[in-house]
Formats: sequence, C-alpha cells, structure tokens
Amino acid sequence: INNHYKNEELHIKNENAKVVMSYIDQTIRTVRETIVEMVRLQKFPEYPSRLSCLYAAKSYEDALKWKA
Repeated sequence: INNHYKNEELHIKNENAKVVMSYIDQTIRTVRETIVEMVRLQKFPEYPSRLSCLYAAKSYEDALKWKA
C-alpha cells in the first residue's frame, strides 16, 4: 500500500479496487448481522436466530424482493 499512497490518496488498479469494495461490503454486512443477532439474544432470546432459519418464498420474484 505504501507504494500506491500519494498526497493523501490511495491509487490501486481497478481489478484490485473491485476486490476491496467487495470485501468492505461483505464486512459491513457481517457487522450488521452480528449486531442484529446480539440484539436478538439480549431482547428476544426465545426467538430463533436469523442465521439458522430457512427462508421460503412463493415465487422467484418474491425471493428477489427479500434481497433488496
């Protein structure tokens, strides 16, 4: 990283930037899911974890709505 850091900017190749952005997005999702799970354990311990549930939809289109 030191070789690519100039004037308070980080210059990296496009293919590397895509990997970094994907990693950041996955990290944010992981942190968010961890926080949600911690709240569930504290406030609603009798409810099942979202991490161990099976989700079903009537159609593929309905399933895509959950992804958004």
